[in-house]
Amino acid sequence: MHSLTIVFGQNHSVVWTMMFSDAERAEKARGDFMDSTSIYPVDITDDFGQRVNLLTKDVIAVMLEDLSLSKLAHVERAIHHAHIQSDAQQRAESDPKLRIARSMQGPSMFSPMNGRM
Repeated sequence: MHSLTIVFGQNHSVVWTMMFSDAERAEKARGDFMDSTSIYPVDITDDFGQRVNLLTKDVIAVMLEDLSLSKLAHVERAIHHAHIQSDAQQRAESDPKLRIARSMQGPSMFSPMNGRM
């Protein structure tokens, strides 16, 4: 699945996303929008019934995204953040200042042993 995001309009105020199941069709649509030599409107329909008709001179930016790859990127980023959280927790546990502060707090108010919180 591929997502084609188009930015156009006065003050770059309109952002529209079209969806394509075929990479070649998505790449052709991206190329059509970026053809600054065309004086005719681009008329494209995506695979889910969205249709856009606009002049290429009005297109500010176009982004083509392979959604399978971007999903993998999000997973990798989440794993990276989990590693950061784990490293920070380990450093906090070995930090003398934090250990002193934690020991001065006394026992927790809620005990998992009494079954209530």
